[in-house]
Amino acid sequence: MDGKLLAIIIDVLYLSLTLIGFIIFFRNKSHIIKVDNKIFDKNELLNYKKIISSDPRVSFYRKLCILCVILYFVFTAVAIYIIFSKGMILWGFILLGLGFISAGEYGHCRKIYTSVYRNNVISRIIKDRTLDLEFFPDKGVTKKEYFSGNLGVGGNIDFKSSCLIIGNIDNYKFKLSNVSIVYNDKDDDHGLYFPLFEGAFSLIHMNKSINSYIHVSDNTLLGNYNKISIDNEAFEKVYDVFSDNEILAMRILTPNITNEILNLRNKYHVHCEIKIDNDYIYFRFFVKELFGPFVFNKNKEALNIALSFKVIEGMQNIMGYLIKVIEEVDV
Repeated sequence: MDGKLLAIIIDVLYLSLTLIGFIIFFRNKSHIIKVDNKIFDKNELLNYKKIISSDPRVSFYRKLCILCVILYFVFTAVAIYIIFSKGMILWGFILLGLGFISAGEYGHCRKIYTSVYRNNVISRIIKDRTLDLEFFPDKGVTKKEYFSGNLGVGGNIDFKSSCLIIGNIDNYKFKLSNVSIVYNDKDDDHGLYFPLFEGAFSLIHMNKSINSYIHVSDNTLLGNYNKISIDNEAFEKVYDVFSDNEILAMRILTPNITNEILNLRNKYHVHCEIKIDNDYIYFRFFVKELFGPFVFNKNKEALNIALSFKVIEGMQNIMGYLIKVIEEVDV
């Protein structure tokens, strides 16, 4: 086979497989691909896109990220071509090196883009919506706060948290932030490394304790220990309820609360986990991340912003209902 033809075939295969992997990677990083944008207000989405486009630093780093990706594909494709068609191995490896440098620079630029996007765009949108929320893009909940709810295993993990939101519900302060937990057994010979949780986490401390616990989850891995029925067939088709006080759980998990949980799941494809443990309420939302950037797609960024506000709104509604019921119920 002719060397040039072989080089072209290899280039096409390489670029095709790399592009497919690239698309799969970013689709897996996105929760919003499951959400139909028609359920959101069109003018709201357009307004978010205008704000995103109007920020010069966001636009600059977006273009820089795109340039790094283009350079990566160009350098590596040319390198493969000249190696197989011209036998220019040295120049080929030099170009491959430049390609990998471009890929590394993309990671660096994307990190800066994320910071600028959240500090400039998201902070402005939250302020413009006149929500009673404080936003700290580079802060998050602590590892101690997260594991105080016993919602996950500890041990050899990498814990990261960002996009801290602090607000008030009925004079109670809540915290909400993105959390990423990865199991990383550095002592293991095979270097086990896999994600345990990636989503949003929230907690609120009440003045009143229920002297019990109630755990709502769609994770069937919890088994059947202390699993109860709350006489809500539609809800129990998709969620399990665990508690050491069945009567109290049935009184607290009112239709208002269960309907709000189902609405998040059915309308926005947001699965949530709730745990009431004595005087604390914990939430986990399986949404990848709130207010996440999408360097190559402003439409997805606008959609993610709208979805993030729906999650916050749903969480506030559920918290409000829970606080009201818990304050009224006798324990």
